[in-house]
Amino acid sequence: MIPSRRYVTPILCLVLLFCWQSAGAMTDPYPLKPPDTSSPRATMKTLMDNMNRAYQKHLVRDYSEEIRIYLRRASGCFDLSEIAPNLVRDVGTETALLLKEVFDRIQMPPFEQIPDTSAVHSEGLTRWTVPNTEITIT
Repeated sequence: MIPSRRYVTPILCLVLLFCWQSAGAMTDPYPLKPPDTSSPRATMKTLMDNMNRAYQKHLVRDYSEEIRIYLRRASGCFDLSEIAPNLVRDVGTETALLLKEVFDRIQMPPFEQIPDTSAVHSEGLTRWTVPNTEITIT
Protein backbone atom coordinates (compact mmCIF):
# COMPACT_ATOMS: atom_id res chain seq x y z
CA MET A 1 0.00 0.00 0.00
CA ILE A 2 1.40 3.39 -1.00
CA PRO A 3 0.82 6.23 1.48
CA SER A 4 -1.23 9.13 0.26
CA ARG A 5 0.63 12.09 -1.15
CA ARG A 6 -0.13 14.37 1.79
CA TYR A 7 1.85 12.04 4.13
CA VAL A 8 4.82 11.45 1.82
CA THR A 9 6.16 15.02 1.94
CA PRO A 10 6.30 15.34 5.76
CA ILE A 11 7.79 11.84 6.10
CA LEU A 12 10.40 12.62 3.44
CA CYS A 13 11.26 15.89 5.20
CA LEU A 14 11.73 14.07 8.52
CA VAL A 15 13.95 11.43 6.91
CA LEU A 16 16.07 14.08 5.18
CA LEU A 17 16.34 16.10 8.40
CA PHE A 18 17.46 13.01 10.32
CA CYS A 19 20.06 12.12 7.67
CA TRP A 20 21.33 15.70 7.55
CA GLN A 21 21.72 15.84 11.33
CA SER A 22 23.49 12.48 11.44
CA ALA A 23 25.87 13.42 8.66
CA GLY A 24 26.65 16.80 10.18
CA ALA A 25 26.77 15.63 13.79
CA MET A 26 30.49 14.97 13.81
CA THR A 27 32.17 18.35 13.57
CA ASP A 28 35.71 17.00 13.95
CA PRO A 29 37.09 16.22 10.47
CA TYR A 30 39.82 14.00 12.02
CA PRO A 31 38.13 11.75 14.61
CA LEU A 32 41.10 9.35 14.68
CA LYS A 33 43.64 12.08 15.31
CA PRO A 34 45.67 11.28 18.45
CA PRO A 35 45.61 13.71 21.38
CA ASP A 36 48.18 16.50 21.36
CA THR A 37 50.51 15.83 24.29
CA SER A 38 53.49 17.77 22.93
CA SER A 39 53.60 20.04 25.99
CA PRO A 40 51.83 20.50 29.33
CA ARG A 41 49.69 23.24 27.77
CA ALA A 42 48.71 21.08 24.81
CA THR A 43 47.94 18.15 27.11
CA MET A 44 45.77 20.26 29.40
CA LYS A 45 44.01 21.88 26.46
CA THR A 46 43.38 18.50 24.82
CA LEU A 47 42.01 17.00 28.02
CA MET A 48 39.80 19.94 28.96
CA ASP A 49 38.52 20.70 25.45
CA ASN A 50 37.54 17.10 24.77
CA MET A 51 35.95 16.62 28.18
CA ASN A 52 33.98 19.86 27.79
CA ARG A 53 32.79 18.81 24.32
CA ALA A 54 31.71 15.40 25.61
CA TYR A 55 29.89 17.06 28.49
CA GLN A 56 28.09 19.50 26.18
CA LYS A 57 26.96 16.63 23.95
CA HIS A 58 25.79 14.72 27.03
CA LEU A 59 23.75 17.72 28.23
CA VAL A 60 21.65 17.65 25.07
CA ARG A 61 21.29 13.89 25.49
CA ASP A 62 23.19 13.24 22.29
CA TYR A 63 24.71 9.85 23.13
CA SER A 64 26.59 9.62 19.90
CA GLU A 65 29.83 8.25 18.60
CA GLU A 66 31.15 11.80 18.92
CA ILE A 67 31.10 11.55 22.73
CA ARG A 68 33.11 8.34 22.57
CA ILE A 69 35.64 10.05 20.30
CA TYR A 70 36.03 12.96 22.72
CA LEU A 71 36.40 10.61 25.69
CA ARG A 72 38.92 8.44 23.81
CA ARG A 73 40.98 11.48 22.89
CA ALA A 74 40.86 12.83 26.46
CA SER A 75 41.89 9.47 27.93
CA GLY A 76 44.73 9.37 25.41
CA CYS A 77 46.42 12.03 27.54
CA PHE A 78 47.25 9.36 30.14
CA ASP A 79 49.88 6.64 30.18
CA LEU A 80 47.72 3.56 30.53
CA SER A 81 50.43 1.13 29.43
CA GLU A 82 50.37 -0.75 32.75
CA ILE A 83 46.59 -1.20 32.74
CA ALA A 84 45.19 -4.55 31.61
CA PRO A 85 44.13 -4.23 27.94
CA ASN A 86 40.52 -5.18 28.68
CA LEU A 87 40.28 -2.32 31.20
CA VAL A 88 42.10 0.46 29.32
CA ARG A 89 39.00 2.12 27.89
CA ASP A 90 37.09 2.10 31.18
CA VAL A 91 40.07 3.22 33.29
CA GLY A 92 40.96 5.95 30.77
CA THR A 93 37.42 7.31 30.66
CA GLU A 94 37.01 7.21 34.43
CA THR A 95 40.39 8.86 34.97
CA ALA A 96 39.54 11.64 32.52
CA LEU A 97 36.17 12.22 34.20
CA LEU A 98 37.64 12.30 37.70
CA LEU A 99 40.56 14.54 36.74
CA LYS A 100 38.18 16.95 35.00
CA GLU A 101 36.16 17.07 38.23
CA VAL A 102 39.32 17.95 40.17
CA PHE A 103 40.36 20.64 37.70
CA ASP A 104 36.88 22.15 37.81
CA ARG A 105 37.17 22.51 41.59
CA ILE A 106 40.66 23.97 41.96
CA GLN A 107 42.22 27.23 40.88
CA MET A 108 43.95 26.48 37.60
CA PRO A 109 46.53 28.82 36.12
CA PRO A 110 45.58 30.54 32.86
CA PHE A 111 46.57 28.47 29.81
CA GLU A 112 49.14 31.14 28.91
CA GLN A 113 51.05 30.30 32.11
CA ILE A 114 51.21 26.57 31.40
CA PRO A 115 54.43 25.68 29.50
CA ASP A 116 53.93 25.26 25.77
CA THR A 117 56.09 23.42 23.22
CA SER A 118 58.61 26.24 22.88
CA ALA A 119 59.05 26.38 26.69
CA VAL A 120 59.49 22.62 26.80
CA HIS A 121 62.28 22.81 24.22
CA SER A 122 63.98 25.98 25.43
CA GLU A 123 63.90 25.05 29.13
CA GLY A 124 64.36 21.31 28.66
CA LEU A 125 61.20 20.54 30.65
CA THR A 126 60.34 16.89 31.16
CA ARG A 127 57.55 17.46 33.69
CA TRP A 128 55.24 20.16 34.96
CA THR A 129 53.18 20.08 38.15
CA VAL A 130 49.82 21.81 38.40
CA PRO A 131 50.39 24.56 41.01
CA ASN A 132 49.34 23.69 44.57
CA THR A 133 48.76 20.01 43.68
CA GLU A 134 50.70 16.81 43.22
CA ILE A 135 49.28 16.35 39.70
CA THR A 136 52.20 16.14 37.29
CA ILE A 137 52.29 16.07 33.51
CA THR A 138 55.38 14.27 32.23
